[in-house]
Amino acid sequence: QNSLPAGSGKAGIEFQYRIRMDGGEVALCIRRDDVEESKRIFDSLAAKRDAIEQTFGDALRWKPSSQCGFKSNIKYVLPSGGLLDQDRWPQIQDRMIDAMVRLEKALKPEIQRLR
Repeated sequence: QNSLPAGSGKAGIEFQYRIRMDGGEVALCIRRDDVEESKRIFDSLAAKRDAIEQTFGDALRWKPSSQCGFKSNIKYVLPSGGLLDQDRWPQIQDRMIDAMVRLEKALKPEIQRLR
């Protein structure tokens, strides 16, 4: 398992830490049973992309379900530093935690506003 999920307060929407051999990422995954509802949620967040990215402090990767299968993702990729870099794990973890805190701060208010 290379991901660790955390709830967002809404069913079918979760934050995730993901680690690979050469890097990591933090993401918001939207995976509702109703594909149209998932699309509506993603589109609602994407409409506020500029404000969300400004609050986050960097550009995010926005992948609607049509680009990544059955779920939509909003993610931040942390290049360099992954499972292979054992001597840097503490720094990698700190960077991932910082990115997740910023991602949650940027997205959680918008998620709470969803119907």
